[in-house]
Amino acid sequence: DQGSEIFKTLHYLSNLIHSIKNPVGTRDNPARICHDLMNCEHKMNDGIYWIDPNLGCTSDTIEVTCNFTKGGQTCLKPITVSKMEFAVGRVQMNFLHLLSSEAVQHIIIHC
Repeated sequence: DQGSEIFKTLHYLSNLIHSIKNPVGTRDNPARICHDLMNCEHKMNDGIYWIDPNLGCTSDTIEVTCNFTKGGQTCLKPITVSKMEFAVGRVQMNFLHLLSSEAVQHIIIHC
């Protein structure tokens, strides 16, 4: 029946909009950046979450550390300790750059 198909589609779209408005920071329901998680209706603790700056498909989400006690900072970890390379694609990094107002880099050298 065409009416039930329309109802199913509307229900799916309603759930999709709700998940975008209220992300939980999981791989299946990521936020754009940590600041968005801080502003949603859930009370979040500092820790590991998933973000998707371009809000595309969930296959290119990024695992980050969110620091909510410092205003919702999104912290990326390098792939290895010896190189400043991140497991983030160019498109996601560009969107992260556009959504950010500042960047801070901390380098720790162990002797």
